[in-house]
Amino acid sequence: MTLGAIWHSYTSYVSSVNYGPSGNPGKRTGGFEFSYKVPFVRNWLTIFVDSLSPDDPSPIAAPRRAAVNPGFYMPRIPGVPKMDLRFEAVYTNTPTRNPSNFGGQYIYWELFYHDLYTNKKNIIGNWIGRDGQGFQSWSKYWFSPRNTLEFGYRHASVDSNFIPGGETVNDGSIKLDWWVRRDLSVFDVRSVREVEGSAIGADSADELDIYCGDRVLASGVEQIDLWNGILQ
Repeated sequence: MTLGAIWHSYTSYVSSVNYGPSGNPGKRTGGFEFSYKVPFVRNWLTIFVDSLSPDDPSPIAAPRRAAVNPGFYMPRIPGVPKMDLRFEAVYTNTPTRNPSNFGGQYIYWELFYHDLYTNKKNIIGNWIGRDGQGFQSWSKYWFSPRNTLEFGYRHASVDSNFIPGGETVNDGSIKLDWWVRRDLSVFDVRSVREVEGSAIGADSADELDIYCGDRVLASGVEQIDLWNGILQ
């Protein structure tokens, strides 16, 4: 890190590949987000948008080249006041791609630092990853401030321009978080996943954890392959 690199990170408007190591400003990404409580239903509905632009000062400057993640949140559902609902959609396979012939080399990609959006090889940033689109929704019923039951569903697909043949994943889950007493809690997750693409299959997973305060009394995960195969 040099004073020149810091200066260029705030003032440069050209690609970082045009700089040497001592003056390289690194990755610069524009972003825009907002949330808004809808008039007349402010206690019931909030809409939000999060967006990212790798090659423009702001996603507003070129919305067709930006990744966008809109959604809404309802802290309570009319008629079911103890249940909330959250829904969000996202895409990183932007309508106007750059470059169009190299899938996966735009959003969440850096020419100089290929592993920029990873931490120990695990992806960071939005869950959809590169050149994908999808949506997810989850709803939680609050029996009490500490005891909840949550239902979730997620759909994700990767563009065939990035992975030959493309790929689609659908998964659903049920989560129970229950305090048996003040210092004893149970956390149980049941999920089912279906994959379609070059590899096809489905599996289910069950996770059960029991805590006493901060200590884990028991923990277990069971995964079952329901069916699998390879498309020829």
